Amino acid sequence: MVNNAGVVIHKSIDEQTVEDWDRLMAVNLRGPFLMAKYVAAEMRRIGSGAIVNIGSVEGFVVNPGIQPMPPPRPACTVSRWD
Repeated sequence: MVNNAGVVIHKSIDEQTVEDWDRLMAVNLRGPFLMAKYVAAEMRRIGSGAIVNIGSVEGFVVNPGIQPMPPPRPACTVSRWD
């Protein structure tokens, strides 16, 4: 399974809403967790498989005008389970 989903909020921190933050967390952190959770049983059943999470360079660089990247994307940038 390959997870390549991710969002960034193009607002300064003082312009962001709680809803913006919740969406970011839902897509960037909860999404990979849930996909891995539900594909793991099938991978165990067939005795094979890999989960690859693809992150973003935005987790490692400063991009003026865009909020600092929160923990989820760097957390998922380099991860692979098999």
